[in-house]
Amino acid sequence: MKTNPYPLRFLPLLALALLLGACSITVEDKSDAPRLKYLPGSLDVKQLWYRQSQSGHMLDEVQLEFILSEDKLIFVDLHGYITALRLKNGRKLWAFAVPPDETRGDGQILLSGGLGKGEGLILFGTREGEVITLSLEDGSEHWRAWISSEIISPPVIKGDTVVVHANDGRIFGLNGADGRRLWVFESSVPALSLRGTSMPVIHGQQAIVGLAGGKVVSLSLREGKVLWESVVAVPEGRSELERIVDIDGAPVIRDGVVYVAAYHGRVAAISVATGRILWTRDMSSYHGVAVDEGQVYVADDQDRLWALDRHSGAVLWRQDALAKREITMPVFYGDSIVVADAAGYVHWVSKADGEIVARHELSEVGFNLPPLVSGDVLYLKDRHNAIFAITAKRRDRAESTFFDRMFFPGSSAPK
Repeated sequence: MKTNPYPLRFLPLLALALLLGACSITVEDKSDAPRLKYLPGSLDVKQLWYRQSQSGHMLDEVQLEFILSEDKLIFVDLHGYITALRLKNGRKLWAFAVPPDETRGDGQILLSGGLGKGEGLILFGTREGEVITLSLEDGSEHWRAWISSEIISPPVIKGDTVVVHANDGRIFGLNGADGRRLWVFESSVPALSLRGTSMPVIHGQQAIVGLAGGKVVSLSLREGKVLWESVVAVPEGRSELERIVDIDGAPVIRDGVVYVAAYHGRVAAISVATGRILWTRDMSSYHGVAVDEGQVYVADDQDRLWALDRHSGAVLWRQDALAKREITMPVFYGDSIVVADAAGYVHWVSKADGEIVARHELSEVGFNLPPLVSGDVLYLKDRHNAIFAITAKRRDRAESTFFDRMFFPGSSAPK
């Protein structure tokens, strides 16, 4: 399974892997992406600060996500370093190095997924299936607990319950005070799946999770009992590759409706109370979705951006200019949605009509994680663990026209 937003890079020994049982794959590179066309600038992009992780670049394609909490940005790398930076200027507030495991031959503990947060804690998991919690305030360790397998998606916490989605399909409920196991839900994992797991979402007393088999399940937070299950995608096709229907993006809940997307499946709207499917739209995506007052925004597996009507699923617009650029899940920024791509560009797209209104080249190594937004600042982490804080302000028409005539003779500023 996979959190990596690159479209499927198939393993060289795929046939052997299938014979060996359940395995996971990452997404393939798209080297034939079309070149970007000239785009007159309508935004002034300013870099506020930059910080490079001391541990260097990442060792594999697992996404080690970063989070914003209060006045901090917290990020993690494969070497076991977790660092909190001040949002305002990128200065280090504290750092935590996961202590070595003396029972292992090399003693090294490798983190395997993103960070969760809540109730004053930071939560994360390791390749060996250990859940670790830290104080958000100073990075001090609170407790550790073992579950059944590698943890790729961030654990989540609400009140006194932590919910963790393991790579073997099991979902665990742990005591938030000490990590003691409260319950476990078991689901089957197909022989072949994307490398990633859906992050649980807690809504009231429900834990809602997307599964590798194309289902969404709602579990009671207290006991882990199944409240409802909904089928978003059904495996079809002759090969195991064609039958992959993972839900890897976190569900989004708004106004009593769960929105979710499946690979080789559909985008669906589901009643959070009953699990009844309200509408679906055939579409393949391994990302999560973004939802605002009226629209659902999706980056599909061909890196096309879609806007769907939130109440009916009808297509409102589609943007194809970023196809095969390995774009991230969209995030909201003012009246635009923003995506980053594997070539290191950041793109601003109008929510109203899907037009690309601005772009900015920021990193030489590219992005595989969606930006984070706080106020008017965008935070991005590239594939070598460099952190960027940028802001973008719209030029007035006169300024934009002058800039384009000076540097791009014969072109005109966008209307």
